[in-house]
Amino acid sequence: FGKKMEKELDLVRMDPVYKLTFPEETMLFSSDLLQMQEQMERMEPGSYTRFLEYMGRSFSAYKTSMKYIIDRNYDHIFQFINPSNMVRLLSLNAFGNHYRTASRYFKNENLRTTFTFQNIYVGQNPFHASSIFSMLPFMELTDGVFFPAGGMNRVAEKLAEIAVENGAEIRYRCPVEWIAVNGEEVSGEQKNNRSPLTVHRSLILQCVHRVHQRCRNCPVGDDQHGNDQCKNSGQDKNPYT
Repeated sequence: FGKKMEKELDLVRMDPVYKLTFPEETMLFSSDLLQMQEQMERMEPGSYTRFLEYMGRSFSAYKTSMKYIIDRNYDHIFQFINPSNMVRLLSLNAFGNHYRTASRYFKNENLRTTFTFQNIYVGQNPFHASSIFSMLPFMELTDGVFFPAGGMNRVAEKLAEIAVENGAEIRYRCPVEWIAVNGEEVSGEQKNNRSPLTVHRSLILQCVHRVHQRCRNCPVGDDQHGNDQCKNSGQDKNPYT
C-alpha cells in the first residue's frame, strides 16, 4: 500500500544490541566503534584491526548476496544454481565454515563466539553454518537493531489499521470450520455457524502440520459450492484444500 515502516512505527534503535556474559568477562555488542575497540583490545590485543577486516569481508558478502541471491524470487532451480551464482558463492566462501572463518581473525574464544553465535537466530549451528552468514553481526552493527515503541504488538496493530484503511474487514473470534477452494485460489470460507463467507485470499497462520490435519478432517462440501474441497479420506491432491 505504499507505506514505509519507519513512518508508520516509532522505531527505537537498540544500542548496545545485547550484552554477552562470559565466565571471565563481558562484551557490549555496540555500533559505538570506540567502545568496541576498547573491549576487543582488552580481550585480545590487535583484534580490533582484524575486526575491521572481518567487517569489510562481511560487507562484501552482504552486498553481493542481497543483490544476486537473497533479495530475489526464484521460479525454478536453475535461476539459483547457475555458473554465475556458483562463482559468486565461491568468492564469498559460502561453502566454507563460519566458525573456522571467524577463527582466522580472532584467537580469543569469546570473540569467536561473539561473531558467530548469531547463526542461532536462523536455526543454525555456528560450527556447521556457511561462512556467508558473517553478514549477520555486520548487519547488527551497521544497519542496527530496532524495537517498535509500544511493543511488538504495535506492528500487528499498525498492519490491521492499514488493512482497514484499504477496505479490509477484520473479524475477530470468528472460527473457520473449513475452507473451500477452486483450484489453487480460495473462493470461500465457512464459519462454524455454517454461513458462507466469501473471500479473495486466505492467509492461514498455523503450522503446516496443523493445517494438513484440520483440512483433512473438514466436511465434504455439497454440490451448490461447485468447488474442490477437503475429503474426509485425506486423499486430496492439494493438502491445503
